[in-house]
Amino acid sequence: MGSFEQIWKRIVELEGNEFRQVRGKIFTYKISGDSFIPSTTNYIVPRSQLEKAWQRMPLEGPGAISDLVAPSYIFALLMDTRVLSEVGDRGTQTSSYSNNHQHITGDFAEHLVMYWLSKKGYECAHVQHVGIDIIAAKDGKRLGISVKSRSRKTGIVNDRMTINYPEKHVQHVRETCRHFNCEEFFAFVLDQNNKIKVILTPLSCIEHYYVISSKSSQDWNMSKFEFDPSSQIFELAWN
Repeated sequence: MGSFEQIWKRIVELEGNEFRQVRGKIFTYKISGDSFIPSTTNYIVPRSQLEKAWQRMPLEGPGAISDLVAPSYIFALLMDTRVLSEVGDRGTQTSSYSNNHQHITGDFAEHLVMYWLSKKGYECAHVQHVGIDIIAAKDGKRLGISVKSRSRKTGIVNDRMTINYPEKHVQHVRETCRHFNCEEFFAFVLDQNNKIKVILTPLSCIEHYYVISSKSSQDWNMSKFEFDPSSQIFELAWN
């Protein structure tokens, strides 16, 4: 179970990222000392208010903490998957993953992408080089692919992926692809809501929607890439 110190540290790390309230309103926030300040209000929310909300987890909705300052903003933070991973069993009553689940998810995602591309006629190599995980070649075209994957717990739906040290990672992708004479691509594998979705998209598509951040993390919304004509989509669904 995550301690509140871990949760607060994660909230500080995510400063400047977008969050969504229950009614869909998007906001960012700034950290000022031991408080956070949502971008769309004049609230200054003390850390102590977040800790009180955390002690009541799991929360059914903002109404469960209506006695606190800015309950809808606190709820949005504590229920976001980027923070929820630190909350552990307080935040969700679903079964826990295995200790090795993150590693298994990464391996599965890379092999699923290779399976899909192989079925489309690409010759694939699992390279696991700095920056990229797969090289796929077909008709004189060679793709260098960085695979990013997430496995959501039951009931949690979030189309965003948090990319750690994005500027540095993209630089590694560029350098490795230059070395192997590849076009730079990303494959996003997202398991949620009884569906595994794979989105293969060129780096140029990502840069069309986002200025690659030099911060420690940046959120990329998969829905932007999903509907871009340069992307390819593959899905597995079950009941």
